[in-house]
Amino acid sequence: MERNINRPVSFLLAIGALVVLAGCTPANEQYCQSFGVTGAEFGKCMNYYDQQQAVFDADLSVCSMQADMTYPPTLYDYGHTEHIHGGFGYNGQYYGGTTISIPPDYNHNRQVDELRLRIITPCMDARGWNSPTSWQPGRHAVGKVPKRGASSQKLPWVK
Repeated sequence: MERNINRPVSFLLAIGALVVLAGCTPANEQYCQSFGVTGAEFGKCMNYYDQQQAVFDADLSVCSMQADMTYPPTLYDYGHTEHIHGGFGYNGQYYGGTTISIPPDYNHNRQVDELRLRIITPCMDARGWNSPTSWQPGRHAVGKVPKRGASSQKLPWVK
């Protein structure tokens, strides 16, 4: 009996391709797929997602500008390159230098992000957002305590 070894390999390749394609799905499609809606309702969901994202991004932009006044983007470490100069060897010949790349200090950048969130969080809260990083946790009335937890509506775009 001959065994076909290509069958498991092709199956694994197909599964891998599906995983890669799922990772390429835009966030708005993933959001709407999580509700299991189809057809016209899927279009309404996509429209709702895009509207909410645009309003959230506009508010976040304003709050980020406020944070920029205290913690400007120049505080971030973006990495850089350094030139190491050459010199003369033991036989009198000159050896050239080289350029090295120094990566950003990610720990420092994380600390700057945390400081900026001290300004962004209350700003987004004042604009009615329950989260400073995503619109999906929902909104609360301005001046009221934000409600925490899941929304009581299954489909938020249906009012």
